[in-house]
Amino acid sequence: MDSFNSQLEALSADKARYAEQLAVETEKQADVSKWVDLVEQHANLEKLTRQIAHELIDSITVSAFYKVDGKTMQDVTIYYKFVGNLNPTEKEEKIA
Repeated sequence: MDSFNSQLEALSADKARYAEQLAVETEKQADVSKWVDLVEQHANLEKLTRQIAHELIDSITVSAFYKVDGKTMQDVTIYYKFVGNLNPTEKEEKIA
């Protein structure tokens, strides 16, 4: 009987964990759907306005200046609404 109760507890814990994972994935999917809808609204964008930038971009981070081969560099990372950084391993670099 103890073995049965132990298995039942383990299965209950698994069920709770899977339910939490499902909720997280469902939220991610909803966020991606919101992002797609937002991008579709601006699919034929000819000019980026301040208002559109506010609609699409959540935040922008800019690193401190650093030198690479004698050139001054700075990393810029853009975090978009609902989806975050679309290029987490790539960084835009600007020469100061």
